[in-house]
Amino acid sequence: MDFEQIGMRIKACRKQKHLTQEKLAECLDVSSHYIYELERGVKTMSLYTLNDLSTCLEVSSDYLLYGKDNTDSNPIPEDALSVMIKDLPSQQRNRLADLLKVMMPYISLDESSQTSGNDAGRKKVNK
Repeated sequence: MDFEQIGMRIKACRKQKHLTQEKLAECLDVSSHYIYELERGVKTMSLYTLNDLSTCLEVSSDYLLYGKDNTDSNPIPEDALSVMIKDLPSQQRNRLADLLKVMMPYISLDESSQTSGNDAGRKKVNK
């Protein structure tokens, strides 16, 4: 295992999340010097720290260790919604999830009840 490469990925993910070493250390409940040593590849970490680190950085532990996400052995094709939200910060994704929870009862999953063309969304009036 190449600890320098792991450290470089940790540093890149931290910077991508706009976190300082101090903020990441606070998230992990470790010292900022320990983060510095991890990023240089001179210290190793426990599985618990790896798990917490991947959670704080919102990346998989596979990515931190190997540089690729091995969790996608059967990838799900991207749809329009996932493409729209994949780059949103977690706070905005959480807000969107809250909105979707409220809207889900009103979104029909039954295709037979969906209308097409210019009549979409119009109520039918009996004469």
